[in-house]
Amino acid sequence: MKTSFIKLVQPILIVLSICFLQSCKKFLDEPVISKVSSEYYTTENGINALVNSMYSRMRWQGSGATQSFLRMNQYGTDTWWGVAGNNNTSNQAFDNYSTAINSLDATTIKVFWEVNYRMLYSANVLITNLPSVTKESLYKKSADYNQALGEGYFFRAYSLLSLTEQFGGIPMPLKASDEAADDIKRASAAEVYKQIINDFRSAQSLMKDFNTIEYGRLSKQAAQHFLAKSYLERASATSVKEKTRRGYLSSDADSAAYFADEVIKSGLFAMEQNFVNVYDFNNAYSMTPDRTAQASKERIWVIKYSKNFELNGFGDDEAGFMSNEGSFPIDRGNENARFAWCASGYQKINFDGLSTSRNYLLGRWVYTNPTPHAFDVFGYSPITHEGVNSGLNTINDYNRYDSRMYKTFRFTHFASRAASTYSWQNTNPADNNTYNWGLNTLFVPGQKRFALNDTCVSFTPERLTLTQIKNKYKKRYFVYTLQQQDDFGELRIEDRTAYIPSLLKYADNERYNSTATFDNNPSATRSTKDIVLARLAETYLIAAEGYARAGKYDLAVARTNMVRERAAWKNNELRPWQVVEVHGGSQSGDMSANMKITANDINSLDKTVGFFLDERERELSGELNRWVDLVRCEKLIEYVAKFHPLQDTRTNVAAGSGKYLLRPIPQTHIDRLRNPGAITEEQNPGYY
Repeated sequence: MKTSFIKLVQPILIVLSICFLQSCKKFLDEPVISKVSSEYYTTENGINALVNSMYSRMRWQGSGATQSFLRMNQYGTDTWWGVAGNNNTSNQAFDNYSTAINSLDATTIKVFWEVNYRMLYSANVLITNLPSVTKESLYKKSADYNQALGEGYFFRAYSLLSLTEQFGGIPMPLKASDEAADDIKRASAAEVYKQIINDFRSAQSLMKDFNTIEYGRLSKQAAQHFLAKSYLERASATSVKEKTRRGYLSSDADSAAYFADEVIKSGLFAMEQNFVNVYDFNNAYSMTPDRTAQASKERIWVIKYSKNFELNGFGDDEAGFMSNEGSFPIDRGNENARFAWCASGYQKINFDGLSTSRNYLLGRWVYTNPTPHAFDVFGYSPITHEGVNSGLNTINDYNRYDSRMYKTFRFTHFASRAASTYSWQNTNPADNNTYNWGLNTLFVPGQKRFALNDTCVSFTPERLTLTQIKNKYKKRYFVYTLQQQDDFGELRIEDRTAYIPSLLKYADNERYNSTATFDNNPSATRSTKDIVLARLAETYLIAAEGYARAGKYDLAVARTNMVRERAAWKNNELRPWQVVEVHGGSQSGDMSANMKITANDINSLDKTVGFFLDERERELSGELNRWVDLVRCEKLIEYVAKFHPLQDTRTNVAAGSGKYLLRPIPQTHIDRLRNPGAITEEQNPGYY
């Protein structure tokens, strides 16, 4: 293309997409294509503008002005919950499955619906109009034509997949329209999955191979990854009802494995040797990450961000749900706010005046936390799924071999105030700190307890009472246990988050302020880290699960062990104290051999489902996929009712008669239909 993709989205292209996409705020946000705009989108410049606008719109998945994508993909599961602190109570319905999840929801349900339909209609215009591009255009003389058409098919399939995962059967317009459509009936989920697979297949046949020069641009391999993922969603149906609903074919598992293997065999990608490098951290226990992994060979597709914020906008935000123009001079679409979504309230640990205080690496808001069960999942052996902490410090405790829990979450915090703050007050331990736990040290008034950047707080995944932890750990720094999250006592509701390790994957020490100026204070809202949407480790797991569901266990084992061996603690690798003292592991040695599974670990459907749900959480924790994974495996109700921290959530999801496996169709869509059918036709069960 003449327009360089590496420049991302130029302001002129944003303006063009505004003209195109703001023309109609009706059904599904479908654009009405005027004669002028229709003609423009048969030119090379128009097609370039359209393609770039679709890439830019993907940034809604990191928008700080709406967490719709977060709420609908991570709240209310067995391993992640939406905490009610930091003024986040208005969105708690997606965590506790209350009646507030309804068709009138304009801040989450409607936003998710509209953003994806905007993408769908843009893709339809591209697919419909591209063949009309004049013969003089470069599109008729080079591979750019096929690439652009493949991008159209990809974005349409991606939008349809996002929608059907959440809503089931949906309206599925497949052509550009000169009039706002208000009579499109819902297609069944089976019909939608069939179209998704057809579109991804078309995309992978048209687009060129991945190349680093156009890093962030869609490729044949990105389409194959999502094609494999779509086949796996159909293959995951086990009940007759779900097989029928999704249009299950007996060949789906083999197809998922085949296309995932096509990505692997391309040789264009490589796994990072150390899991900690996947998301930019050289050392999970240090204060700061580096950003060398931004171009990691493990990454198949990313949403790119630029430090030039004018290139990061959405370009079609007339509704205002992705902007806050009163406070910010430029579209909030130019921020990636994921750094704040899975942090903990660690700064609330302030009972003694110690305070690890909010810092630029980890802090600002708190929206979701891992549940206590999430940490159990990391420690399970491949054949021990049940029980809470049953495997700690036993041969079944895989944290002695598996490094991912301590590289995924920050279990240790460092003194972030001036060293003089940390001084003993007197010789009586009880007078120094409400939570002083009988430390074996000499208390000398005025003596400094910590220097700046010393370890001052560390967590243990054990479930211990305060008395037990006082007696067990006598360290110079403070040790907290996850018991506080289970046993809230009189803690304020927002303090539920204080004792939970923060997710490291999105942490950013190069955040910017509202004027796009670098600002490394904890209030800076704008991260420019790329959002990873597909990486090779997940491709291996898709292939492995596909083979396992097809009964090809040896192939499944081989693909799985590529991921698990990478996850192992290696020789000469720094390990946190918990590996030895909590899990009974070694401080040295290569644990790769201990991480391998065998066919016996996955050689039945029950074993396959349980193992791969856990393994995906260990590898992909916090990557906004858990809700969809539980639904596709028909385990949402069972797992949430058993493992969610809050009783009302466990009760509500179990009593919902399956309604919460789908989201309600927005009422704004139903209200403007020209000839609506019966409510049972237009709305999902349980929401009318």
